[in-house]
Amino acid sequence: EIPVIIDLSTEDGGLVAFDLPVDVSNVDNVIVGETEYRIVPQGDQQLINVTFMAPGEYIMTVEQEKQIVSFSVCVVSMVIRSAKDLQKATQMAGADKGYFVLGNNIDCSELTEPVCFTEKAVFETDLGNNRKGFLGGFNGLGYTISNLKVPKNGLFGSIAASGVIRNLALTNVQAEESAICIYSAGLISQVYVSGDYSRVLVASFGPTNKLENIVAESTRPGAMICQHIASCDTEGYSVSDVHALVMIGEDAQVSGWSRIKEFS
Repeated sequence: EIPVIIDLSTEDGGLVAFDLPVDVSNVDNVIVGETEYRIVPQGDQQLINVTFMAPGEYIMTVEQEKQIVSFSVCVVSMVIRSAKDLQKATQMAGADKGYFVLGNNIDCSELTEPVCFTEKAVFETDLGNNRKGFLGGFNGLGYTISNLKVPKNGLFGSIAASGVIRNLALTNVQAEESAICIYSAGLISQVYVSGDYSRVLVASFGPTNKLENIVAESTRPGAMICQHIASCDTEGYSVSDVHALVMIGEDAQVSGWSRIKEFS
């Protein structure tokens, strides 16, 4: 499902144009999350005032012909449509708190320097209270980033408890060590990674950490999806939510160390 996109980077005087898959010519207001926003018609376009709208994923509801219609909506810091856009996104002020989506497949062959959203993020042992790293979201919408170079800590460096990475493919990624991140206390879901790297990520732990539906291929022998999967309960077993992990390659491993009650 492709969500409705409200792109905050196109904001002009507090207004952003957007498209709904229904006729809203006679609609004055919509609800995004729990807040009501006024629709402003301008020629053939419909605009919405985003002055107090925060980046993230929401449900938008519209009353149409006495029925309530709902849509998934992504309020985004930027729609990434090129390698230069990706580089710009990682350098934006507040990029670690932003929400980003891909607008199409992008080829990063032209980028000579590795890119990362939180390269300088400090590793914290107490991830249960983690407030550092990538706090926002990145939704690939099923598109692919190819020929990307990332530093030792991966594309996202570290993913905080509120961080979400989903619906993304990375092909021919060139990583010093980790392809996605050093560690994640958040959600990584519906991700495909192929290329030359040692790990998709080093560690996944924290109260909200989830790894699900990840398929990875590496040309580097002994590569793994995650070196450590932790976050133990009182009995010493992981409370990580881990499902459907596949690692492909010579001497490939899903995890080097984990304590999981159920590992599918």
